[in-house]
Amino acid sequence: MTIEKSATVGEMARKLPSAARFFEKAGLDYCCGGNLSLEEACRVNGLDVRTVIASLETIQDLENLSGSEADWNTEPLPNLVQHIIDKHHAVVRQELPRMVRLIDKMCEAHGEKRPEFLEVQKLIAELKEELDAHLQKEEAVLFPYVQQLERSLESSAPVPDSCFGTVRHPIAMMEHEHENAGAMLRTIRGHLTDRTGCPTCLEFFQTFDSFEADLHQHIHLENNILFPRTIELESKAAGHQN
Repeated sequence: MTIEKSATVGEMARKLPSAARFFEKAGLDYCCGGNLSLEEACRVNGLDVRTVIASLETIQDLENLSGSEADWNTEPLPNLVQHIIDKHHAVVRQELPRMVRLIDKMCEAHGEKRPEFLEVQKLIAELKEELDAHLQKEEAVLFPYVQQLERSLESSAPVPDSCFGTVRHPIAMMEHEHENAGAMLRTIRGHLTDRTGCPTCLEFFQTFDSFEADLHQHIHLENNILFPRTIELESKAAGHQN
């Protein structure tokens, strides 16, 4: 595959799974901002697009030699949905409560001298509340519909009934909530410029970094792969029904 500077960041993360880790280190937004071309994303972030493309070509060569993880562009959608639940939803449910406990301890011990911790405490609590509701909506409404949709196409059964008309409606809502979560993460990171502190502080900083990287991958899999494939599948299923 020839890598062009006109290719979007999201497209490259979709075609080269290992590129997501490179984008994370380079500070290139491949999930909510994945619609920017490589050229535009590099310009915005002050990077040389030729150097970035050379790095992506190296990643591509390594993937060709070693083989990559599951290709979520072709795996059955129920498998992708289960992967998102088992891996990424599990991280949200495990790590956000942990970060709440850590930041509460940090505010109790250092809040008077580190007022930025108090702002982070509010934001983490808000993020947890929003993502808890977000995951519940996905697992109770959207994901079961996606799984039923693929099964209906395989068996030539009617398109499953839904309370939302077309799947585009809940997907638009999920994408909007992804953008909100991404904005909150950026705001939290803006308050964490001073990375000094006690062992609890250092543990929080490290946990936040890992959580942020995982949420970026989580959003990428949904925005750039699951949602477009689901919309295409719904259209195909409707065509077969007609």
